[in-house]
Amino acid sequence: MKKVLTAISMSILVLTLFLFPGCGKEGASGAAAAGGIKLFSLLPDNSAGVVYINFQDLVKMEFFDKMIKEEKPAKPGATFKDYQDFVAKTGIDPRKDVYALAIAILGNIGPANTADGVLVAHLNYNKDKILAILKEQKVGYTEEAYKGIPVYKFKEVKQDGTEEEIAFAFINESIAAGGKPDGVKKVIDLSKGEGQSIMANAKMKPYIEKFNGLVSFVFDFPADAKKVHDLGMAKVDLTKAEVILGDFNYKDNAYIGEINLVCPNQEGNNQLVATLNGFKGMAGLAGQEAMDVVNKINISASAEKVTLSFNIPSELLDRVKKKLEEKVKMTAEPAPTPTETPTETPTE
Repeated sequence: MKKVLTAISMSILVLTLFLFPGCGKEGASGAAAAGGIKLFSLLPDNSAGVVYINFQDLVKMEFFDKMIKEEKPAKPGATFKDYQDFVAKTGIDPRKDVYALAIAILGNIGPANTADGVLVAHLNYNKDKILAILKEQKVGYTEEAYKGIPVYKFKEVKQDGTEEEIAFAFINESIAAGGKPDGVKKVIDLSKGEGQSIMANAKMKPYIEKFNGLVSFVFDFPADAKKVHDLGMAKVDLTKAEVILGDFNYKDNAYIGEINLVCPNQEGNNQLVATLNGFKGMAGLAGQEAMDVVNKINISASAEKVTLSFNIPSELLDRVKKKLEEKVKMTAEPAPTPTETPTETPTE
């Protein structure tokens, strides 16, 4: 249950504690229909990117139930014994209490990465139960009042061994936010009507309003990457690239989606498509299954953008997954030990 609870906890801001292959049901009714616009109004206008997750449609997919049923038992001492224990202790059932998540990327994206994120969640929650778990787990946190809203802060150890400060806050009865303290405070400012949200960003707003996926995103193209890239066999001109955006959905037993690079440069776009199609051609080296998947991906160029679209049947992904598992199993199995033929002792 650990992986499931970790993912869920991250999603609903119990990330302070512990935190798609498979068949599914058709989903995605658009960001606005799922309450996305409400969340976007709490993301700062200078965000370098936005990710939106339509959680209510996501949990309708059969993989969610499958993960819960197939997850291994929790280890001794784990915070939650299983999914139902998680629901009982937190008062949150992700299948019906978590509606949508929006993540803003703050800072610079690219080689000189200084980006941080702030997550805003629309959900039903019980504040007292969540704080009780923090105390039960002896999480050392501090509480700071910011414009009338408590901000809970604690230290988290990163992979390199250094510490960073993480914060979360209950914005109102159905909105919570988590991330670095400055990001959480910006969300609080916007909840008080102070400052401007991403919906006032003339560049980002048109793309956000068209979000229509289980998962949708838009990112500023990194300034450091706006150059001519020499890939050896070819050069790709990305000096005019503006944003990268996309939607992912599940429909008619297939995973479908589209990723667009907005770049008003026909010649540069043609160069990029030719390069990517070259990489597609190399997929055959990984086996027929990989080639079958790659053949479901289409890459095209126009004067304004490069589009990568895909429509991959879940049955095909299941076959690929099975084949990979077989290869991993074969690799993990030790080679058979040669059997020695006993030598006969000569008789006198």
